[in-house]
Amino acid sequence: MAFIVLGSAGLTLLAASGFAVLACSVGILFEGIPLLFVVLQSVAVCVAVTSVTALVLKRKRRHFGWRTLLAEVAVVPLIAVGVLSVLDTRQRLKGLTHPASVPSGLRVLHGSMGPFVNEVHFAGPPDGIASVLQSRGLVEVPLEPPQHLDLDLQGWKWREQTKVLRGWWKPTSMMSPKFFFREHSAGETNAGWVEGWWVNGSTSEVYVTQRM
Repeated sequence: MAFIVLGSAGLTLLAASGFAVLACSVGILFEGIPLLFVVLQSVAVCVAVTSVTALVLKRKRRHFGWRTLLAEVAVVPLIAVGVLSVLDTRQRLKGLTHPASVPSGLRVLHGSMGPFVNEVHFAGPPDGIASVLQSRGLVEVPLEPPQHLDLDLQGWKWREQTKVLRGWWKPTSMMSPKFFFREHSAGETNAGWVEGWWVNGSTSEVYVTQRM
């Protein structure tokens, strides 16, 4: 049994990691912490499934060999990563759009979430995106810097900082992008966080950054 558990865990780790990277590339899983959680959960699921299969075969006096192990490691991680990725991404989108609901038709293109920085690129229906912006209290930042040192200036600074192109983060490549900003004050649910949304009004393509 130890051979089965160790073999299943090792092979599943490799398979689940590959499937998770693929899930990130097609937009059903965020990079960073979500990817790590999904891989570890998938390994746990696969180890449990292979262990149960081995016990069942043992009771039936049948042999659990490499062929059976490889077959389960090829199929179970794929299913586990797919299901867990969709569920995890859906839950994270709810946190991103709260208190508004996740707009129907929203499609994640890329996403990355870490301890202090979250970045997401998605597209959705214009009405739904507008509702989210309003519910989250985001305010459009002007193109020119304000004359007074206030929140508008901080929002403008964030606008300039997040214009830098890197990897899949290319908000200024959109046509006529608008930048919306909010700093969450102490005592709120997201205390200590600032968030900026780059929105293409014509297509509702969106780049979101949230930082602590």
